[in-house]
Amino acid sequence: MKQAGRYLLIVIGNFMVAFGLGQMILPNSFIAGGVTGLGLILQHFITIDIAILTGIVNTVLFGIGAVILGKEFAFATALSAAVFPVFLKVCNMFLLCPEVLEDPLLAALLGAFCIGSGIGIIIRNNGSTGGVDVIALVLHKYLHIPVSRLLLAIDVSIISLQIILNRNDGVIYGLIVIVLTSFVLNYTLIRGNEKVQVLIISQQFEQIREMILHQCDTGATMFQIETGYQKNHQKALMTIMPHKKLEAVKRSVKETDPTAFIIVSIVQEVNGKGYSMAR
Repeated sequence: MKQAGRYLLIVIGNFMVAFGLGQMILPNSFIAGGVTGLGLILQHFITIDIAILTGIVNTVLFGIGAVILGKEFAFATALSAAVFPVFLKVCNMFLLCPEVLEDPLLAALLGAFCIGSGIGIIIRNNGSTGGVDVIALVLHKYLHIPVSRLLLAIDVSIISLQIILNRNDGVIYGLIVIVLTSFVLNYTLIRGNEKVQVLIISQQFEQIREMILHQCDTGATMFQIETGYQKNHQKALMTIMPHKKLEAVKRSVKETDPTAFIIVSIVQEVNGKGYSMAR
């Protein structure tokens, strides 16, 4: 059931990408990045439907991804390669929101939101649209550069090629779409992985440690510190928890020591026992 749910999310993500492209980007003749952008470049030289061109490019990139990224990724990518051209063809045939197309900026914003969210959902479920994000994922595996940055660089390169062939307002709106897509993609990838890091400095560190471990059901790490003013040697506590536990922990700390010094910061991802794996 878990696998089926993951594949369903990949299908939904592909539909969102196809909807953004077919309903918002392509009807406005915006310059597009990704595999669709490559297809638009090829259309200047080969008179083939954009859905067929994206299917051909996806097949080539699928082979690369299957070899380098493994069988599970290959199956998820094959699923995307199968459903995406169909979704794009359908979304490009029937305009459901023609009034949106009257405002190019609104179309660019909505299109970027759909595409960025869709790609983010697909990648979070260990898949890809079968497009240039395969290249980004392969480079990420070896270079450890964030996927959103790699996709932005690839899309800018593709747009640069299209600028030579398309000298209209679609260039400006296309750039808006690509930048916003990168932002939404990055937000989608880290959404749900964010945690709160709390650093607590108090002379009542032992009582606070017991409270965090047993009442709040979260872990704690102790640090040997020296206070700056009085130069007292004591311990500080650092704990990482979901957002929903923060207020309860702060309240309990203040009840234990009203003068406690509490520093709260956001961390985008936590890996390790108790977080990315079972305790």
